[in-house]
Formats: sequence, C-alpha cells, structure tokens
Amino acid sequence: MKGNDKLKRNGMKMMRRQEEIVGTLMAMIPFVGFLIFSLYPMVLSFIVSFTELKSYDTSRMIFVGLENYKFVFTNKWVRVSLLNTLEYCISVPINVVIAVFLAHLFSKNFLGSKFGSVIAYLPTVCSVVAVTLAFQWIFEANYGVVNSIISSLGGQKIDFMGNPHWFMPTVLVLSIWMRGTNILELQAAMSNVDKSLKEAAELDGANGRQVFFHVILPTISPTVFYIFITWLVVALQEMTVMQLVTNNGIGPDFKAMTITYYIYRMGITNNVTEGFGRACALSWVFAIAVMILSRILFKISDKVVSYD
Repeated sequence: MKGNDKLKRNGMKMMRRQEEIVGTLMAMIPFVGFLIFSLYPMVLSFIVSFTELKSYDTSRMIFVGLENYKFVFTNKWVRVSLLNTLEYCISVPINVVIAVFLAHLFSKNFLGSKFGSVIAYLPTVCSVVAVTLAFQWIFEANYGVVNSIISSLGGQKIDFMGNPHWFMPTVLVLSIWMRGTNILELQAAMSNVDKSLKEAAELDGANGRQVFFHVILPTISPTVFYIFITWLVVALQEMTVMQLVTNNGIGPDFKAMTITYYIYRMGITNNVTEGFGRACALSWVFAIAVMILSRILFKISDKVVSYD
C-alpha cells in the first residue's frame, strides 16, 4: 500500500510539473512577443534618437548627441504639425458632449430610439476607408452633396478639401460622425444609474435637467472620462483619416500634416534628407508629452470624476 501511495504521489508531482512547464510556455508566448515587437523596438528607437541614420542599415548610425532633440524643439514643421494635431483634438470634447446628449436622448426609450442607436453605432462597423471616401464624395468641390445643396440655394460652391480654412472643420465633422461606440458605452452606463437616486431627486422637486446634471452625469462621469482620455490619445496619434482625405498627404497649406504623419515623413518619405534619428527623437518627445498630459488629466479627474 505504501508503495502504491508513493507511486501516486510521484505521479501527481510529475503531472503538476508538466502542467507548470506547459503553463510557463503558454505564458512565455505573449512575453516573447512583447520583447520582440515592443521592448526591442522601443530600446532601439531610443538609441537611434541620439544618432544620424539615413538608411535601414543600423550599422551606419553616427552618434550626434542631442542634435536631433534640438532639431525637434526648433523646427518649424514640428510646430505646424503639432498645431494641426491639437486643432484636430478639438473633435474629442465636441464628440463627448454630443455623445452624452444623444445617449441620454436614446435612453428614454421613445419610438425610434433603438433605430437612432443603431444609426449612431453604424459608423463604427464601417471601414474607415469607406467612410472617408463617402465623406469625400459628400464634400466634393464640384458635384458633392453639400455643394449641390448650396448651389441649388443660390450660394457659391466651397472647396472643402482644398481650402485651408474649410479643411479642418470638414475633417472634424467626419471624425465626430465616426465615433458611434461612445453613445452605446454611455447608454450602458446610464442604464446602470440607480433609479432610486433619480426618484429621490424628483421627489425633492428636481426637474429633468437638474436630475441629469446632478444625478446622472456625476454617476456616469467615470465612463465619460474613460471615453475622453481614450479618444484624446487616439486623436493625438491621428494619421489615417488625414491621408485618406487628401491627394498629396499634407492637405491644403499643410493642414493635414499631423505629428504622427510628420514622424512618418521624416523616417520613411524623407529618409535621405532627415532620417530615422530625427523621427525617433520626435517620437520620444511626443510620447513623453502624451504621458505627461495623461497624468495631468488623471490628477484633474480625481476632483471632477465621481467613483462612488
């Protein structure tokens, strides 16, 4: 009997050891992926940011110290691309306000509210390329839908995509329309608001507006902040939409050139003249700036976001 018990214990130990080995190997897969596809490129880009590299061959790196970082803080096009990026980020607070309004409206369950939610969510399941091309057609300078309406009313046609004054507002409209998931997330948050709180406020004489601003909005504030910070980071990295709506990649008067696209231009398009060193330096400066901004927003959220 003792021999059998010993064999059973040894068998269980061997089985546990095998499970540990298999579990470790399974856990190693994403870790190795992180090392190869995330950590290594980050370390390499940090090293390259202190060098001059105008080739894909890293053996040709020439150490230049902080010259690339000096270039980032003094270059005109860095400032232009930063301003364009910040201007595009205006779409984020506008989108959040519209999303909160529509989510509150559709949560009232009136006739057609479900259809409205579907329409609001529709842009999310559509291809970014398809949506952008559709908007190009809508705002086309000669035969677009908007210009056809303007022309039929006796107005003068507007070159929305070619005029530097109209380009960014047009892109902002496109960006706002594409954020349908915000409404569904906010509707889900509103459905979880404690009904007893709303009923108590109404018994105390609060009207619909007061219930919304003093009960519903504070309760869903964590979701609102999550949506705001997430889409702000996405907007700061914007490049795809800008390139799709323009023919030359930079737009009228360089209005489509965001920080991310300028990094791409330095490292890929203008590799011979500017190179990977400057592109990596700008990438690191921008990444640190985004982290600092995120940290500031999280500190502010401690005072304005209610987690109770």
